[in-house]
Amino acid sequence: MQQHHVIVGAGPVGSGIALHLANAGTPVTIVTRSGSGPDHPLVTRHRGDATDAEALAGLCTGAAALYNCANPPYHRWPQDWPP
Repeated sequence: MQQHHVIVGAGPVGSGIALHLANAGTPVTIVTRSGSGPDHPLVTRHRGDATDAEALAGLCTGAAALYNCANPPYHRWPQDWPP
């Protein structure tokens, strides 16, 4: 069974990575606030919050790789991406 990859964020970088992986035959789960993402048979779109660690961990179970392509506003980094 081929391992899947998880991508958080579907902006230009996240969408580009998702399509690159899917076109190469790798199943991808893409997580966004809206549940949107590239339309490809190997891309599963999921609505979620990148700051919800528990939910994100559940989506990443068994994943071969996680790509963090989310980009909250810089003034929110201390709250949303604590060290």
